[in-house]
Amino acid sequence: MRIAYLILCHMDPKHIKRLTDKVTNSTGDEAFVHVDGKCDVKPFEQALKANSHVHILNQRVCVYWGGYSSIEATVNLLKAAISFFWGTRSVRILLRRIR
Repeated sequence: MRIAYLILCHMDPKHIKRLTDKVTNSTGDEAFVHVDGKCDVKPFEQALKANSHVHILNQRVCVYWGGYSSIEATVNLLKAAISFFWGTRSVRILLRRIR
């Protein structure tokens, strides 16, 4: 069973790289990453470019805590995963809250 991992992030590209490498290396699974629209995407692109199983969304949303924007970003991740491959039976949404 192939899994689509959905990741919402706004910081720490090195951590996101470690996470995506862990869930995609030798698994056949895919990771879809939404980088907050308020953040510079270039460090994430640089960190994740070597892994062909990681897809950074082009349609980015400025996410505000507690607002509809987080739902919109999640829906965009779901749409990207579904359009990438229809045969997925499982989707995992990975969230990390930084204090």
